[in-house]
Amino acid sequence: MDLMTAWTWTDDFHLLEAMNELQEELEEKSFGDLTQSIFLQSISGLIQNNTTTISVTELSGEQVRDNWQNFCESLRKIIDFLSSEINCSHIDFLPFQQQVVALTKFFGFSERPTADQLKELKAWFWKTSFSNRYSTGQTTDKMNSDIERIIEIRTNNFTEIRKLKYTTTKNELIDTKFSKANPLTRSFLLLMVQHKPTDLVKNMKIDITKSLSEYNRKQYHHIFPNEFLKKQGFPTEKIFSIANFCFLPADSNKQISSKNPSEYFFTLVPDNNFNDILSSNLIPLTKEIYEKNNYNDFLEKRAELIIAEIDRLTN
Repeated sequence: MDLMTAWTWTDDFHLLEAMNELQEELEEKSFGDLTQSIFLQSISGLIQNNTTTISVTELSGEQVRDNWQNFCESLRKIIDFLSSEINCSHIDFLPFQQQVVALTKFFGFSERPTADQLKELKAWFWKTSFSNRYSTGQTTDKMNSDIERIIEIRTNNFTEIRKLKYTTTKNELIDTKFSKANPLTRSFLLLMVQHKPTDLVKNMKIDITKSLSEYNRKQYHHIFPNEFLKKQGFPTEKIFSIANFCFLPADSNKQISSKNPSEYFFTLVPDNNFNDILSSNLIPLTKEIYEKNNYNDFLEKRAELIIAEIDRLTN
């Protein structure tokens, strides 16, 4: 049911028109695919601190009209925050659309957030990104809880928000298949961006804006190449492990092609900057792994590095 049609209109405010205008603005900023349910829950959360269907249906047209400008401005601030602080400039890379609900509440306050409040918000973003928080159970209860934590952050009460923990494990990173449809993949890509990754071959900073402007498989690289691992008898699920991917432009990817790690790590990766290049991609520095083409050891060590980076971002 289109819940918006149940709301009351006034002569000077037509919500469907206002929604269409906002949708066009979001499309221009690559956030046009927010679902209608997230829109409604965000509005309800902003006005009533509640995202249940009952709460949404209880909203009046007057309430929406009176808070519409604040809601629109909050969404603009969310996009700016995600782009500038998280390097998420396209909705395709947002781990969970449900995160927009709490962010709407955070930026709906009239006071500018303090540095400490923004720090706690960023930690919350990474904790919820690397969790199954919105994948199971009653998501409205969890979004309502998020709103409570956001209100606490905005009143400088950080006690409860700091108790929230991420749930992703090393084994999950190894066992989960790299796919845009998977929230863990999207979270992993955003985490990688925080390290300002360097091209493995050219030793140049990768244009992350291009890599994250749209989902393009050619911008991602199997660190242990697909064809090499197939010949070694590894199953597809393990070949496409999240822990086996990094950013890499198509031309450098083509140079590496299906070469063994024992070959390309020592002929194509610049030796003078070997450690810096690998560190920027959260790739293990132990050369013995690549000399021996030890994929299992590589996955273990890479997953440990990723977990350590999650720890850094959430503490």
